[in-house]
Amino acid sequence: MKRKKIAVIGLNTFGVAVMRALTKLRHERVGFDINRVRVQALAAELHDVVEADATQPEALQAAGIEQFDGAVVAFGNNLAASVIVTMNLKQLGVPFVAAKARSETEAEALKRVGADLIVFPERDSARHLAKMMMFSGFIDADSLADGFSLVKVRPLKDFVGKLVKDVPLRSRFSLNILLIENADGERIDPDPAYLLDAGDTLYLAGKDASLREYSRELDRENRERL
Repeated sequence: MKRKKIAVIGLNTFGVAVMRALTKLRHERVGFDINRVRVQALAAELHDVVEADATQPEALQAAGIEQFDGAVVAFGNNLAASVIVTMNLKQLGVPFVAAKARSETEAEALKRVGADLIVFPERDSARHLAKMMMFSGFIDADSLADGFSLVKVRPLKDFVGKLVKDVPLRSRFSLNILLIENADGERIDPDPAYLLDAGDTLYLAGKDASLREYSRELDRENRERL
C-alpha cells in the first residue's frame, strides 16, 4: 500500500485519534492546531505537529499543503472555521478533504465548499456501540448495509483444529470468512487448507440474524465453561 501524506487540522480528541490511526497504517501525517499549549503537549507523542492558524491560506502554504495527498478537518465546535479551512484546502489544491460534522446542516455547508467526505464521529460511534450490544461475545462489529454486518470473533470450539474447507460456517450459519488473523497479528487469506487455531480471530460477514445465531452459540460455549 502506498504511503500517503495526510494533514490533520485540529488536534482535539478526534484529531489526535485520526493521527494515531494514520500512524498505525504507516502513513505520513502532520497535525496542525492554533493552540500552542496543545501542540507542545502532543509533540512528544505525535512528533509532526505544527502550531498554525489553518484559516489563513498563508499558514497552509508555508507548511507545503499542496504536497499533501489529503486532509482531515477535525474541528469539533466551530463550523465557521471548518468551512473556511475546507475551502482553503481545496483552493490550494489538496485533492481529498474529509471534514467532521455534527449535523446534516453542517454537512451540507461543508459539501458546498468542497469537502469530499463528511464524517459524523459521534453518530458513527453510537451506531458502532449499538451494533456491539447486539452481539455478545464478539470482538468488534460494523455495519456493511442494512441488516448485514462484518464482525471479528474467535472460532467456535468445534471449529478449532479443522481446515477452513471443513468448517461448516456456510451450511450452519450462512456466514462467510473474509479474513483470518492469527495470534501473532498476521492477517491471512482464508485458504481452504488453513488449519484453524484457538488463537485465531475470524472476520465474518453475513446477515445480522445469522450472526446472532453464531453469538448465541458462543454464549452457550461460555456457559459450559463455567
